[in-house]
Amino acid sequence: PDKGAVLEGLFVPRLPPSAMQQVVGMVGCVIMPHNLFLHSALVQSRVVPDGREAEAICLFTVESTAAIITSLMINTCVVAVFAKGFFGKPGTEAIGLENAGAYLGDAFGEPMKIVWALGLCAAGQSSTMTGAYAGQWVMAGYLQLQVEPWKRAIITRSMALVPCLTVAIVFGGSK
Repeated sequence: PDKGAVLEGLFVPRLPPSAMQQVVGMVGCVIMPHNLFLHSALVQSRVVPDGREAEAICLFTVESTAAIITSLMINTCVVAVFAKGFFGKPGTEAIGLENAGAYLGDAFGEPMKIVWALGLCAAGQSSTMTGAYAGQWVMAGYLQLQVEPWKRAIITRSMALVPCLTVAIVFGGSK
C-alpha cells in the first residue's frame, strides 16, 4: 500500500458512517482496556527506590506508550494489507477468519497462509493470557480472594478457555 496514504489516514481519517463498527473494533484492538489495567497492576508490583518515583513514572509511561503504538502499527499493517489486497476485487466480499488465509495465499503466495495462521494463534494466546493475568489481579486485589496462585491461574484461564472450547466443540464440527 501507499505509505503516504496510510500515514495520512492515521492522522486525518476519513470514513463513511457505515464503517463505525470497524472503527470501534480497531480502537478496541489497539487500546485493549484489560491490557492497560494489567500493565498498571504489573507496574505496581515493581520496587522503586525512594526518591526515584518521578523517573519510574516517566519510564512506565514510555513503556505503556510504546506498547500501544506497537499494537497500533501492527493493526494498521494488517488492515492496510487486507485493504490493498482485497478492497474492490471480485469475490472478496465474503472474506472472514475462515477463508482469509486462502485469500492471502492466493494474493501474496502460499507462505502468507502460514504467516496468517501463526499470527492468529499468537493473537489468541496473547489475548487469553492477558485476560487471565488481568483476572488474577482482579481476584487477588479487588475481590481480595485469598486463593493459592496455581488455583487462581486455573480459575482465570478456565473462564477464558471453557466458553471458547464449548463453542468450538458444539459448533465447530459442522463441515
